[in-house]
Amino acid sequence: MERRGCRSKSKKLIYFLNFKIDSHILVMIYKYRKLSKNDNTQNLLRNGELFFPSPKKLNDPFDSLISINVDELSNMEIDFYLKKIQNYLIVKGENPGLINSILSSYKNNKQKLPGLIDDNNDDVVNQKIGVFSSSTNWDNLLMWSHYGDNHAGVVVSINEKMILKNHPYLIAGLVNYPEDNKPPILLPSMKDEQAMYNRFFYKAKDWKYENEFRFINDLQPTDLLRKIYCKDPIEEVTVGFNCPLIEFTKVMEYCKSNSIRFFQTKKVPHTFLIDRVEI
Repeated sequence: MERRGCRSKSKKLIYFLNFKIDSHILVMIYKYRKLSKNDNTQNLLRNGELFFPSPKKLNDPFDSLISINVDELSNMEIDFYLKKIQNYLIVKGENPGLINSILSSYKNNKQKLPGLIDDNNDDVVNQKIGVFSSSTNWDNLLMWSHYGDNHAGVVVSINEKMILKNHPYLIAGLVNYPEDNKPPILLPSMKDEQAMYNRFFYKAKDWKYENEFRFINDLQPTDLLRKIYCKDPIEEVTVGFNCPLIEFTKVMEYCKSNSIRFFQTKKVPHTFLIDRVEI
């Protein structure tokens, strides 16, 4: 039997390639998933496959899409953004003359600039970036209900150090939930590391219950590469107390044959807590 307090310790951290912003002692992270008819869950369990969806596929419409406050930008910073947009549109194959005409009209009308800059940034982010979300604990009742199929699903315990060992280019860290519900600012003068942190590691405080730890993959030119593979990243699997017997048996047999610790949750009497028992 495993008590609620026995979980991995965690501390705010973030890695940018080989750039370390904070110390950390987090080892285990937890992915809540449905079991029945879910290919991503089966591929994670059996193949060590991590799927990185585009931010536009996530359930938070604000995720990773922070607006630029144009009022805080100097003319030089506005020119910087317009140049970036120009280069991006040229790469997409747009007509250079038409691009220059459009950008000139926007530069002379500052009220239109936020939409242009945000639309361009969002387009780039959604095409290039992938997000793998997880939690720092396995016994979160809301997470079991929202992502674990109302306690009929599974929590996969993953060694985050193993993921970073296999894929050191990934950006990893804990998500922040500001009490004032205001995202951090983004400025052209920021270093890439700080800009990435501000954009991808802040969410509204309503999401705080998730205790999210995420990996960002910014090296994805195609949907095919939204999937990465890790060797032996899974250390434990926990099924919910509502897990159907047929799914329970399949997962248990797989875990036993691959030397993965297997648990099932149970309600703790006279409390609103859950515990888990190793099987």
